[in-house]
Amino acid sequence: MNLLGEVLENAERHSDGLRRDGSWSVSGFLARRKMEGDDDRWTYRASIGIVSIGDTFSESLERAHANQKADISSYISGVRAKGAKQSDATLRTLSALQDTVTCVVEAEEGDRGGYGLMDILDFVCGLGHTDDPVQLPQVTIISGSSCIRLKGAYNRGVAHASSEHSPRVQWFNKENSAKIPPDPEHVFDLDAYLPGTAISIGFSLDPAYLSRIFEND
Repeated sequence: MNLLGEVLENAERHSDGLRRDGSWSVSGFLARRKMEGDDDRWTYRASIGIVSIGDTFSESLERAHANQKADISSYISGVRAKGAKQSDATLRTLSALQDTVTCVVEAEEGDRGGYGLMDILDFVCGLGHTDDPVQLPQVTIISGSSCIRLKGAYNRGVAHASSEHSPRVQWFNKENSAKIPPDPEHVFDLDAYLPGTAISIGFSLDPAYLSRIFEND
């Protein structure tokens, strides 16, 4: 509740750059299902949808600090030279996922902000851990004509440095490098345009796994 509340509060400011008071809707449900191949085990699949009509991720970054916009432009030109086929808007949307990237100038100047999306991914992957590959967590983000699918090996951010405070990044390539184009199976352009952003979150609560965690604690 606290995590989603903070995310939605940030989203309200980001989706309406003029008033910083955009409108978001959130809905979800929990489905009880049998684990595949095991009639004695159950899992509980949580599905959450968050939708906003307003600025896209790419559009919101047009209000970012000049230094941040320069860094994003450098990233786009760099991967474009290496063969990236995604649009600038989609590559800018991918940049928005990374820790410390924010469209709020005062947050950038105060060295704070830009951690909400990676916090969601850590939360989903931690709570939704399971030994069943069919039930693995995944998050899909559609913003404007951009689509990013966070699943499989690319379902969360990774900190390159050993420090726990090192920024988490996910660039959708095996090296997790901002110098290499993202995997087009996970980061791509859509034929349609959504005038805002939709985030789909799916993860399973595995009772057996959660029981082991609580017993160890």
